[in-house]
Amino acid sequence: MINALRFSAFVFALSFGSLWAGGDGWMQDYKAAEKLAEREGKDVLIYFTNSDRCGWCIKLDKEVFSQDVFKRNAARDFVFVIVDNPRQSPLPADIENQNQLLRKHYSVAFCPTVLLCDAQGRPYAKTGYRTGGAERYLKHVNRLMSQKAQRDAGIAEAADLQGPPKARALEKALSVVPSSCFMIYKDELAAIAAADPDDASGFTAKMKASETAKALKRSIQPLFKDRDFAGVSVCVDAYIKEQNPTGEALQTAMLYQLQALYKEKKFDQAIELAEKVIAINETNRPARFSRMLKKRIQGIQGK
Repeated sequence: MINALRFSAFVFALSFGSLWAGGDGWMQDYKAAEKLAEREGKDVLIYFTNSDRCGWCIKLDKEVFSQDVFKRNAARDFVFVIVDNPRQSPLPADIENQNQLLRKHYSVAFCPTVLLCDAQGRPYAKTGYRTGGAERYLKHVNRLMSQKAQRDAGIAEAADLQGPPKARALEKALSVVPSSCFMIYKDELAAIAAADPDDASGFTAKMKASETAKALKRSIQPLFKDRDFAGVSVCVDAYIKEQNPTGEALQTAMLYQLQALYKEKKFDQAIELAEKVIAINETNRPARFSRMLKKRIQGIQGK
């Protein structure tokens, strides 16, 4: 099934590659798209794709973005921007560099990712592939647009408040924003911290923990690439000692060590660590992954 999907993706990419070459209503120049959106009073729909190798991206192209009903109706509210990363047809150097910066700026880890942003590039909704075709996807996007109004209402309310009430209003405003994009709202985050220095809701601490966890991930990725699994363990131990994470944050950090032990074939230690992860919370994603890896190891060991 997976191979068939990849083959279909390749064939569709060959047939429709020109669709994403900055034509058919889609722009590649992000700054130009922002200026156009501001001039026309529209928002920006940013589509992150690996157009010639991502099966789900190809399905989204074929079923939604290439359909006239979507393009015609969504264009009333949005300027379309495509941020591609193809292998078969290299992009111009300036666009490729821009796209790398955009993926980092918006913390995009997977494709397809679709962001709905205001004309200043501030995201208020995030989505991806969905079944049902163009008309159903259009309705989905229209529902997501209401999140902008909720965001803006909260920011407007906060302007007339002081202290913790101001912080709570801003937190409510940001509650609709994709969590991966919180740091784009630096002014609002700074205002929350200033209005509630005691962090009564724990919001600021949560944001700081999230950013620290992202920094850990960035530090660990090259270690896995270089197969420096001992370095992974040292890095995670330092993070746990310095940050003292709890709950899922701790489990997620431990997963890096678990994967390193698995790669090193230190199976007994890996099983022991998997059980510790599961003991923290038996039902969340880190626990499910740990259970799966434990089962795989036991299969290798013939247990």
